[in-house]
Amino acid sequence: LSEQRFRVMADGVPAMIWVTDAHGAIEFVNREYCSFLGVTQEQVKAGRGKPLIHPDDACDYIGAYAAAVANRTHFHARVRVGHASGEWRWVESSGVPRFSETGAFLGHGGLSPDITSTVQAQHELQQADRRKDDFLAMLSHELRNPLASIRNAADVRATGGVTPERLQWASGMIRRQAGRMAGRLDDLFDVARITEGKLAL
Repeated sequence: LSEQRFRVMADGVPAMIWVTDAHGAIEFVNREYCSFLGVTQEQVKAGRGKPLIHPDDACDYIGAYAAAVANRTHFHARVRVGHASGEWRWVESSGVPRFSETGAFLGHGGLSPDITSTVQAQHELQQADRRKDDFLAMLSHELRNPLASIRNAADVRATGGVTPERLQWASGMIRRQAGRMAGRLDDLFDVARITEGKLAL
């Protein structure tokens, strides 16, 4: 009765639930597992219902699970698996070891929710952070150039016996480069406001 109740409850959970035996073979999966991976309960029972793991993740995932089985310990891994739609989806699998009343190792019971949207959001934040760093590096360079020009023009103005034409040139240079710096500083303030959520792109 308790096993039947567990199966009914597991089928109502919107995440993959799985149970394996002491050797790592699948004993039970819920309805969401079959729907997510595009397999049937018959395929699972026949041993053909294991998830298709992304080649870049397979080695680490299989190694982590084999170690959990061998050591009879908790299992946790983030991995891309083949979804029923044909795309790769991220799941975060967590499994706990199961033991009999006498202490015999029975396998693992686990949960594997779809975390694709979370991983994508994290990736987008990292990309945005890199772009901001690139912009700030460019901005520091953009501020140095006008400062050097302003310093040179100020030196010209401070020199005695300078012609009116040369003074006019120096004043124009200071105005132009000060305008450039003002524009770059406005860009910097915009970045700060975006970071603080005060300005929407």
